[in-house]
Amino acid sequence: MKGVSTIIATFVLIALTISVATYLTVGFTQLVQKGVSSSSLCAVDTSYVIESAEFNSTGDGVLVVKVTNKGSYGIYGFGLFLLNGTHAKRFGSDDSMADYSGVSEENPLRQERSVLIKANLTGYEMLGLTLSEVIVTNEACPAVSANKKLK
Repeated sequence: MKGVSTIIATFVLIALTISVATYLTVGFTQLVQKGVSSSSLCAVDTSYVIESAEFNSTGDGVLVVKVTNKGSYGIYGFGLFLLNGTHAKRFGSDDSMADYSGVSEENPLRQERSVLIKANLTGYEMLGLTLSEVIVTNEACPAVSANKKLK
C-alpha cells in the first residue's frame, strides 16, 4: 500500500490550518465582545457630580445629597458611602433608610437632571456631624462613581 500523495497532504494541511484559524478568530471575537460590553462602555458616557451634601439642615437627622447627571447615560440604582475618617456607613440602592426620589431602572436620571438623595442617619448622627466625604455609586454603570470632600 502506498502513502498519501504530497499534493493531497498539502491540501489537507492547508484546510486544517484555515479551520483552526477560523475557529480561534470567532472565539476570540466573541470573548472580546463579552469583555467590552455595554456595562463597561457606559463609563465613556457616564458622568455625574455631587452638587451638595448637607446634614441635618432641617433638624431631622437626614443627610441630603444633590446629584446631577452630566453625562448622556441615564443612571439609577444609587448607593451612598459616608466617611468621616474613622467610620464608614453604606446605604445600598435598596436600603429603606435612603430615599432616591423615584429614580429607578425604569425611570433613570437623565442628562442635566438632578435628584435629591435623602439618607436617614438616625443612630448615626455623629457620623453626619463629622462627615468628611460622600461617595455616590450607581448600578447603571458601576465603573463610575462621584465623590465630594466636605469641610
